[in-house]
Amino acid sequence: MIGNFFVNFINGFVKILAQIFNAILAVLPLDPFQGLTVSPLPAKILGYMNWCFPFALICVTLVAWVSCLVVWYAVSALFRITQIVE
Repeated sequence: MIGNFFVNFINGFVKILAQIFNAILAVLPLDPFQGLTVSPLPAKILGYMNWCFPFALICVTLVAWVSCLVVWYAVSALFRITQIVE
């Protein structure tokens, strides 16, 4: 009896959250890049910029750095939760 009450309460709460989420999504546009036009000019400029700034190396380094930070903070949080480190 009490278990059914809690299950119904949680189901109702989830339905309300789903309705709120659907209402938020209904306001947003379907495609956020509708107004974006890609002309050949930026591709040409990026080709020249690649001589000065190695974008491929920058992207790989940035991904590796962010991955290391995520792992560091995840392990730090895990250690704090398990009270291994204060």
